[in-house]
Amino acid sequence: MVRLVRLENRTGSASKFYSPIIEEDPGVPGAFRCRAEYGRIGAAITSLVKATGSALACERALDDLVREKQRGGYTLILDERGKRTEPPVASVASEPAPAESAPGAPTHSENLCDVLERRRREAIWAF
Repeated sequence: MVRLVRLENRTGSASKFYSPIIEEDPGVPGAFRCRAEYGRIGAAITSLVKATGSALACERALDDLVREKQRGGYTLILDERGKRTEPPVASVASEPAPAESAPGAPTHSENLCDVLERRRREAIWAF
């Protein structure tokens, strides 16, 4: 995974997420794709490829998707490094801050992409 963003919309009775991801295209060596995962929080995830091609083209597509969703009421929750950009939701607030010795902290054998993927999956099911 090259870049991960997570947006959520919890306005009114809405409880949904949108997570565009830039990753290497498994079918085309050297190419990338921008895939969006979305749905109601806690329900099944729907995935759709939004753009393919160069890394730059996928970055532009991801930025456009984020702007479009923010105009529609979504709030940025995770940035491309997997760090929260706002205070966590009350149910997640009681978790200890990640530290090297904390459960779920990266091990020496994990690279950044593995850590981001694991945390993304945990974040999706935590709500």
